Amino acid sequence: MPMVSLQLSDDTLQKFDKVQRESGYLSRSEALRDAILKFIGEQEQKQDTSEIKRSIVTVVYKSDPTKMEMFSSIEQRFDDIVKTFTEYMMKDQILRIYVIIGKLSRINDFTESFNKIKDTMIDSLFI
Repeated sequence: MPMVSLQLSDDTLQKFDKVQRESGYLSRSEALRDAILKFIGEQEQKQDTSEIKRSIVTVVYKSDPTKMEMFSSIEQRFDDIVKTFTEYMMKDQILRIYVIIGKLSRINDFTESFNKIKDTMIDSLFI
């Protein structure tokens, strides 16, 4: 098996080691292999943009009326693929969970719309 060298900051390596241990991986190599395989799978899944996909999209942001207006605008633009969403208050942040069904290209446009909003964290999971 070929060996790959990787450079990380001390801070990143410490965080990785902590997550690796907490996740039950016995070694860095095992955790990195799993992360790489997940990355490859995600990228391969994004290849066919015409196929209908199902996705859960999570968005975390600080409560802000301006952002809520932006989110409402995004939801209206993508009402053809947004099937439902729910919102949870978490101290000073809000978590929105969207259920999305549509062409991958449209889902990517949806998530990219949130990526453009400052101080907003977004993640998507294809199911």
